[in-house]
Amino acid sequence: MSDTTDAVDLADEFVGKLEDLDRADLARLKRCAGRPFEECTDVFPLFYRVLPAPIRGRDWEEADYFLAATLFPLASAGTGDLGVAMRRMRAARQGSEDALDRRMTILLDCSRDELTFRLRQTIRLLASAEVGLDWAELLRDIRQWDRHWKPTQKKWARSYFGGPSAEETENTEDTPETVSEEAE
Repeated sequence: MSDTTDAVDLADEFVGKLEDLDRADLARLKRCAGRPFEECTDVFPLFYRVLPAPIRGRDWEEADYFLAATLFPLASAGTGDLGVAMRRMRAARQGSEDALDRRMTILLDCSRDELTFRLRQTIRLLASAEVGLDWAELLRDIRQWDRHWKPTQKKWARSYFGGPSAEETENTEDTPETVSEEAE
């Protein structure tokens, strides 16, 4: 199995365990959203119970998983990366496009130190618009944030500013609205 396959499997496993948590455990994680891992010792037992075994002891990866775990209770699950989710929200909120564009640009330009704060703001904004996202993909994207070639930032920028991907366009071509419009 390749490292990429391992990362996908571990992220999916982790999100699956988060989905199985009860409301009380999700509330405990939610209270730690935006706080450093080291300051949330009260949720260590819960966090290490759901953290995949291969990640335990890798401090830099534990912090990424913790960030995703604390953001998870804030918004619903959906499809697509964070750029896709923000684009969906932009389409639904006519009149606030410029503000969302600025917010997205600030997020894409933020440092690792600012990422927790910026993501928490963005996820709460998505939740207020009832827009979900793919949590396993968000975790994988967070893990790539510090790469010098900025793969996550480029991916989110393409998804948000570049419009729907070919795959998304194919999936919407056969929706009932499109089919009924073609029949007229």
